[in-house]
Amino acid sequence: MFTLAEVRLKELESLCSLRAANESKLLPTADCAALKVCVCQKPPMGAMLQCELCRDAFHSVCVRGPSDPLDPEAWLCPLCLRSTKPPLAKIQTLLSSLQRIRV
Repeated sequence: MFTLAEVRLKELESLCSLRAANESKLLPTADCAALKVCVCQKPPMGAMLQCELCRDAFHSVCVRGPSDPLDPEAWLCPLCLRSTKPPLAKIQTLLSSLQRIRV
């Protein structure tokens, strides 16, 4: 359980630094043409979506956006969506059952 908490803390720290880096990319700069966003790694243009988790920007033509724009549910980019994990309660139950197994 201690290792799980430690890994979770490291993951949160890396996510915070990723979010800060992605948000700083979107600040106005002198050379916007050099800015690369999205999975296509091209400059921002047209309609853009922003991931609620990593805060990176994506072209609406490159990724599938929310089916209902008025839906209050957070939109996650393909990379963050792929990294979703099961709920912590489910993991703890599994870990405790694994600890009972005699090897």
